[in-house]
Amino acid sequence: MIQRALSDAQSPLRGVSAQDIVLDGGKLYAKSDHAKGETFQALLDRSGQPYLEAKGGAKPGAEKESDSMYAFGAQSAQVRLDADLGQVNVLHMVGCFGSGKILNSKTARSQFMGGIVWGISMALYEEAVTDKPLGR
Repeated sequence: MIQRALSDAQSPLRGVSAQDIVLDGGKLYAKSDHAKGETFQALLDRSGQPYLEAKGGAKPGAEKESDSMYAFGAQSAQVRLDADLGQVNVLHMVGCFGSGKILNSKTARSQFMGGIVWGISMALYEEAVTDKPLGR
Protein backbone atom coordinates (compact mmCIF):
# COMPACT_ATOMS: atom_id res chain seq x y z
CA MET A 1 0.00 0.00 0.00
CA ILE A 2 2.83 2.37 0.86
CA GLN A 3 4.55 1.78 -2.48
CA ARG A 4 1.25 2.26 -4.29
CA ALA A 5 0.67 5.58 -2.49
CA LEU A 6 4.21 6.81 -3.22
CA SER A 7 3.96 5.99 -6.92
CA ASP A 8 0.47 7.53 -7.35
CA ALA A 9 0.71 11.10 -8.62
CA GLN A 10 -2.66 12.00 -7.03
CA SER A 11 -1.83 10.64 -3.59
CA PRO A 12 -1.42 13.20 -0.81
CA LEU A 13 1.49 11.07 0.41
CA ARG A 14 3.52 11.45 -2.78
CA GLY A 15 6.96 12.74 -1.84
CA VAL A 16 6.80 11.47 1.77
CA SER A 17 9.46 8.86 2.58
CA ALA A 18 8.22 5.29 3.07
CA GLN A 19 9.62 5.23 6.62
CA ASP A 20 7.46 8.22 7.54
CA ILE A 21 4.16 6.61 6.53
CA VAL A 22 1.91 4.88 9.08
CA LEU A 23 -0.79 2.31 8.25
CA ASP A 24 -3.56 2.25 10.83
CA GLY A 25 -7.31 1.69 10.84
CA GLY A 26 -7.62 1.31 7.07
CA LYS A 27 -5.75 4.54 6.40
CA LEU A 28 -2.24 5.63 5.41
CA TYR A 29 -0.94 8.91 6.82
CA ALA A 30 2.29 10.79 7.42
CA LYS A 31 3.78 10.48 10.93
CA SER A 32 4.43 14.21 11.05
CA ASP A 33 0.96 15.22 9.80
CA HIS A 34 -1.95 12.88 10.52
CA ALA A 35 -4.23 14.98 8.31
CA LYS A 36 -1.98 14.25 5.32
CA GLY A 37 -3.18 10.83 4.20
CA GLU A 38 -5.92 8.76 2.63
CA THR A 39 -7.87 5.55 3.09
CA PHE A 40 -6.87 2.25 1.53
CA GLN A 41 -10.19 2.28 -0.33
CA ALA A 42 -9.51 5.68 -1.93
CA LEU A 43 -6.10 4.53 -3.08
CA LEU A 44 -7.51 1.33 -4.59
CA ASP A 45 -10.47 3.12 -6.19
CA ARG A 46 -8.12 5.51 -7.99
CA SER A 47 -6.05 2.62 -9.33
CA GLY A 48 -9.16 0.79 -10.57
CA GLN A 49 -8.27 -2.39 -8.70
CA PRO A 50 -10.68 -4.03 -6.22
CA TYR A 51 -7.87 -5.34 -4.01
CA LEU A 52 -4.12 -5.35 -3.52
CA GLU A 53 -2.24 -8.63 -3.34
CA ALA A 54 1.21 -9.03 -1.82
CA LYS A 55 3.47 -11.84 -0.71
CA GLY A 56 5.67 -11.83 2.35
CA GLY A 57 7.92 -14.15 4.22
CA ALA A 58 9.83 -14.60 7.42
CA LYS A 59 13.07 -16.29 8.30
CA PRO A 60 14.43 -17.27 11.70
CA GLY A 61 16.44 -14.64 13.51
CA ALA A 62 19.14 -14.90 16.15
CA GLU A 63 16.91 -17.14 18.28
CA LYS A 64 17.74 -19.97 15.89
CA GLU A 65 21.23 -20.13 17.41
CA SER A 66 20.24 -19.66 21.05
CA ASP A 67 16.99 -21.64 21.29
CA SER A 68 16.18 -25.25 20.53
CA MET A 69 14.39 -25.79 17.23
CA TYR A 70 14.40 -29.57 17.26
CA ALA A 71 11.11 -30.42 18.96
CA PHE A 72 9.01 -33.10 17.29
CA GLY A 73 5.44 -34.24 17.56
CA ALA A 74 3.28 -36.96 16.03
CA GLN A 75 -0.49 -37.18 16.31
CA SER A 76 -3.05 -39.83 15.48
CA ALA A 77 -6.80 -39.35 15.26
CA GLN A 78 -9.79 -41.67 15.26
CA VAL A 79 -12.60 -40.08 13.26
CA ARG A 80 -16.12 -40.95 12.20
CA LEU A 81 -17.43 -39.78 8.83
CA ASP A 82 -21.12 -39.29 8.14
CA ALA A 83 -21.15 -39.93 4.41
CA ASP A 84 -24.72 -38.64 3.99
CA LEU A 85 -23.99 -35.26 5.58
CA GLY A 86 -20.28 -35.07 4.80
CA GLN A 87 -19.48 -34.37 8.44
CA VAL A 88 -16.30 -35.52 10.15
CA ASN A 89 -16.32 -36.12 13.92
CA VAL A 90 -13.05 -36.52 15.79
CA LEU A 91 -13.65 -39.29 18.33
CA HIS A 92 -10.20 -39.71 19.84
CA MET A 93 -6.88 -37.91 19.51
CA VAL A 94 -3.43 -38.98 20.72
CA GLY A 95 -0.25 -36.91 20.56
CA CYS A 96 3.34 -37.89 21.32
CA PHE A 97 6.02 -35.22 21.62
CA GLY A 98 9.78 -35.12 21.89
CA SER A 99 10.57 -31.62 23.10
CA GLY A 100 13.70 -31.83 25.21
CA LYS A 101 13.83 -30.39 28.72
CA ILE A 102 10.47 -28.95 29.76
CA LEU A 103 10.87 -25.83 31.90
CA ASN A 104 7.19 -25.18 32.56
CA SER A 105 4.88 -28.19 32.32
CA LYS A 106 1.69 -26.10 32.24
CA THR A 107 2.93 -24.00 29.29
CA ALA A 108 4.26 -27.08 27.48
CA ARG A 109 0.91 -28.86 27.85
CA SER A 110 -0.88 -25.82 26.48
CA GLN A 111 1.47 -25.72 23.49
CA PHE A 112 0.90 -29.42 22.80
CA MET A 113 -2.87 -29.08 23.07
CA GLY A 114 -2.85 -25.97 20.87
CA GLY A 115 -0.84 -27.79 18.22
CA ILE A 116 -3.31 -30.66 18.22
CA VAL A 117 -6.32 -28.33 17.95
CA TRP A 118 -4.73 -26.35 15.11
CA GLY A 119 -3.80 -29.58 13.34
CA ILE A 120 -7.37 -30.86 13.57
CA SER A 121 -8.78 -27.59 12.25
CA MET A 122 -6.30 -27.50 9.36
CA ALA A 123 -7.12 -31.12 8.43
CA LEU A 124 -10.89 -30.63 8.63
CA TYR A 125 -11.00 -27.39 6.68
CA GLU A 126 -8.34 -28.11 4.09
CA GLU A 127 -10.08 -27.85 0.74
CA ALA A 128 -13.55 -27.63 2.30
CA VAL A 129 -16.28 -27.93 -0.32
CA THR A 130 -19.74 -26.48 0.29
CA ASP A 131 -22.73 -28.59 -0.65
CA LYS A 132 -24.96 -25.80 -1.96
CA PRO A 133 -28.32 -27.65 -1.67
CA LEU A 134 -27.64 -28.59 1.96
CA GLY A 135 -25.75 -25.41 2.81
CA ARG A 136 -22.94 -27.40 4.45
